[in-house]
Amino acid sequence: MTYQGNQFSPGSQMAQRPAATTAIIFLLLASHVPATAAPLEIQIWDRQFSSYTYSRLTDYAYNESNPDPAHITIVSNRLTSAQPLSDSIYSPGWNFTDKNYTGPLQLEAKADAGAYRLETFAQSAGGDQPLGHARAAALSTTTFSPLATGFGNFNIDLLGWRQYHGAQLVRLTDLTLGQEVWSYGYSGLGANATQRFERLLPSGTTYQQDILWEFTGNGNESGFHLDRETFLTVTSTYELTLFSTVESQAPETERVIIEWAGAFAAVPEPSALALLSLGTLALLRRRKSVKNARSA
Repeated sequence: MTYQGNQFSPGSQMAQRPAATTAIIFLLLASHVPATAAPLEIQIWDRQFSSYTYSRLTDYAYNESNPDPAHITIVSNRLTSAQPLSDSIYSPGWNFTDKNYTGPLQLEAKADAGAYRLETFAQSAGGDQPLGHARAAALSTTTFSPLATGFGNFNIDLLGWRQYHGAQLVRLTDLTLGQEVWSYGYSGLGANATQRFERLLPSGTTYQQDILWEFTGNGNESGFHLDRETFLTVTSTYELTLFSTVESQAPETERVIIEWAGAFAAVPEPSALALLSLGTLALLRRRKSVKNARSA
């Protein structure tokens, strides 16, 4: 099952109608937004992208009660950029023939952070439980301001596997007012569930509503769709945050994709709609008066 964000575009036939008909049709469209509304234009001020990849290997000589660093291999990387980024870590898995970590199976942690898409992937080689551990996290923030005051629909889709040891966050913040508009989050099982956000987000990060993963019927695949209508003011600057992290403790694979349609459905303010209605009626009355005057 593949989730696709909604796209919005203005009616293509409107410009071909006569002026009087156009006024009536536009009034009807404004009364039935957002089904056929034009996208609400925004000004992008800034974008930031971050990723975190981690791999931890321990051989069979490792004793947790008396840890020896010589038997532990840890590889990790953190990246931050104003441009979309991608990072992967591959670590060789346990070789049952040679009794060492020379493969052929691998641990993998992969994080992709883009403007409209995040992907986190973590895989542990089978057979090395519990000595292999992979983590991946990705974060993108978009700072923007709407060019007009009105309602906008945020269409965001999440698709993932398992979701036993992962965390996701989708959040809109009004930076001008210094307050959170809305947020949706999830943190999976395990003792470190509440700490997973801290891999790329500040300590103590919380959310208002739960991301309710639902099985799609395709193996371990689950999905979540967010279609949130939000009132945006031209005087405010907003920040949209998309975050995902997954971790794999062998033998398992976890993967999450977050996609943002990148379009808002514009809905006029009630006051603007009222003015539009009055303006349309005035226009029709004026046309009727002119027609009657000519007939007389």
